[in-house]
Amino acid sequence: SRMSDEKFIDVCDHIWLRSQDNSTETGRLVAVSRGQQDNEYIAITFHFTRNVDKFVVKQHARTAIDTNLVRGKTLINCISPFFDGFLVSGSLGFIASFQPKKDDNSKFIQLNAIQTNQEDIFSCASCAVDNNQIILYSDKSKRMYSCFQSPQLEREQLIEIFPNQFHSESIIDCDVLEPQRLCITASKDNCVKIWDLETKKCVVSETLVDPPLSVSIHPSGFQALICLKDQA
Repeated sequence: SRMSDEKFIDVCDHIWLRSQDNSTETGRLVAVSRGQQDNEYIAITFHFTRNVDKFVVKQHARTAIDTNLVRGKTLINCISPFFDGFLVSGSLGFIASFQPKKDDNSKFIQLNAIQTNQEDIFSCASCAVDNNQIILYSDKSKRMYSCFQSPQLEREQLIEIFPNQFHSESIIDCDVLEPQRLCITASKDNCVKIWDLETKKCVVSETLVDPPLSVSIHPSGFQALICLKDQA
């Protein structure tokens, strides 16, 4: 449906964020889109409110994504929740943190950005563990990294996670379930695995006929949605 007069060019990814007052009557959707200029990306936040049996856009705001940290053309691949805002990540190890403005929490500002390495980031997720926010991300090096973070990203906090029993090919997608502290990963090796974030051990491993395209774990922790090329 038409949400506003906003023009989108190649939307990269989007997420739903919790309402700031945890209300079920309002919601926020953030979409990352290419801008009009080369190497320009914009995060567009839509604020929804319930009107009888449907949601309508109450307002929307644009936030420019500064990719100047990375030398060369940066491609944004994914977006994920982070504290009260979100992370965007993409090529050449680029990750940026966005949080609400202090004087207007309906808008976001870019707090910081880091370059993890020279590898393209294909998936990124975050969750709260022991009152800390942990970021999980994967790249084409077939490894997965994590870090405990404040909203201000710090490069030296990055560490490799799940060093053993991991995938033999690149990670395509990942998702995190906070209460049970589980992480699900999907790889080009046709495997989907669920990991215990505390023990760093694989608790479930399934091999599929075709490579999965994306994964999402149910809030109960007992089900996962796996999308393939011709089915889900």
